[in-house]
Amino acid sequence: MKKLSLFLIVFIIQKAYAQSPRVSKCFIDIQNNGAQMNGQYSDEQLMRSSVSQNKNQLTLHIPSGIWPGANNFRLPGAQFGNWFANVDGGIRNWPFYVWSPMREGIRVPYYANGLTSLSHDSWDSKGFVISRVDTDQTNINANRVMAEFNLVADTPNEGGTSYSSGIRNIDHNLILTNNFSGFANNVSEFTFDNSQSGFGSQIVGNFNKYRAYGNSWGWNQIDEMLDFSSINFGHPDFLADGVKRGTKTNIEYDMSGIGPEQPESTYNPNVHAREIMWIGLNDFIKGDKWQPHKHFAMHHIITVTDHDNKLWMYDSDRNGGETGAAQPDWPFDGKSRVQDGSITWNSLGKYHFDVGSVIGVGGPTDTRVGTLMYESGSQIYNAVIDMSRASFVDNITHVFARMSPDMYIDMSSDGTLSGNNLHLLGYDSKEKSLSYKVDGITVLKIRNNGMIISSSPIQLPLMTRKQIKSFPSPQEGMEIYSTDDKSVALYTKQGWKLLSSMNLP
Repeated sequence: MKKLSLFLIVFIIQKAYAQSPRVSKCFIDIQNNGAQMNGQYSDEQLMRSSVSQNKNQLTLHIPSGIWPGANNFRLPGAQFGNWFANVDGGIRNWPFYVWSPMREGIRVPYYANGLTSLSHDSWDSKGFVISRVDTDQTNINANRVMAEFNLVADTPNEGGTSYSSGIRNIDHNLILTNNFSGFANNVSEFTFDNSQSGFGSQIVGNFNKYRAYGNSWGWNQIDEMLDFSSINFGHPDFLADGVKRGTKTNIEYDMSGIGPEQPESTYNPNVHAREIMWIGLNDFIKGDKWQPHKHFAMHHIITVTDHDNKLWMYDSDRNGGETGAAQPDWPFDGKSRVQDGSITWNSLGKYHFDVGSVIGVGGPTDTRVGTLMYESGSQIYNAVIDMSRASFVDNITHVFARMSPDMYIDMSSDGTLSGNNLHLLGYDSKEKSLSYKVDGITVLKIRNNGMIISSSPIQLPLMTRKQIKSFPSPQEGMEIYSTDDKSVALYTKQGWKLLSSMNLP
């Protein structure tokens, strides 16, 4: 009897252990806990039980097979915090979140709310998928990044050159052999935005942020195309039948939509709802503040606040040094030098942030560019360039554009070879004059001394005697041809006077 009782106790313990969720120190394995992965409801119950007590945020292992439930069954959400699932390949009937307001049919693996999953699968023709769905039932993942790649370089021995980096965080390599034919993308990024919060939600498709703290050369982004084909794409064969063949474009920005713009955009360039490119300057960096007994390197800028709460800039000299125990008396004049401990500070004036150039185009002298900027196809309804709202620094000449001598503006080109250079306006260095040329011949010149030279006589304005007398605000030396008197009228201090005339001999 005792042997039978002992046998029953052991049997009950073994049965209870087999039916309870098996949790290792690192992960929860559903299959080891008895899941058959055959799509039956019993697997659904077992999965719920396996993850219901996942307070330690362990990794969930989901083996291949048939996902249980016919109603898109999902596991309990991440009520205990962020957690992760490793999903084997070959899952059928997998749960998904459907987002298709524009019929794209985007299906996202959705094993549980707030669960980050790595799915090794063949569905949707993808090798593996990392996904997470956060619905309005949870905010556990607020401000959590789903995936992160970190590489810390704390060594001077990485090496490399400007053309071959000694250290790289991530490489995406797409290799197309000479057997390939079709369309290919190396990296595709899609943002599907159906948010309806207006200014309350600001969505960014791709955010690159470069934080610079040192004095190395730095680029936030480089897009480089190297054409090793050695093919003469300039030959007419590559534009046969009006079809471009073999063209290369380094960067393309496209935008599409529907509907009109703001009415003010027809005359005010600052008012618009759509913009293809914006290059912005920000004043987020206010510089370091003065601190006692602090070392500053050469030409380090600090900012000091004056009595009017305005910021002024000072930079340390080329030797740098250490500040003193107390702040010096700062001269807010933009030119003085201040001794502070072992540092000499140079006053740079009021706080400002200068950028010497916004867009630059250049290369070696043996490279050539046909056109720096052009427009084709779209219709302009305001202006090609609108600087009507531009502001300038005080006490400088407001210049719209600078041109070198013998550079001209073509006033009537139509995009054809025969229509080029028919009406040109520019400064002629040989003639030392502003010249207007028609079909290569100068017809009007304004020399540096103000002399006007025209290839045709200047015609005076034609007016009646009554119109001349009523002309507003006449100035001495003005001339008008009187149609009543058939003579030239000259304005003097005594008023309008007719000039005597005689016939040419």
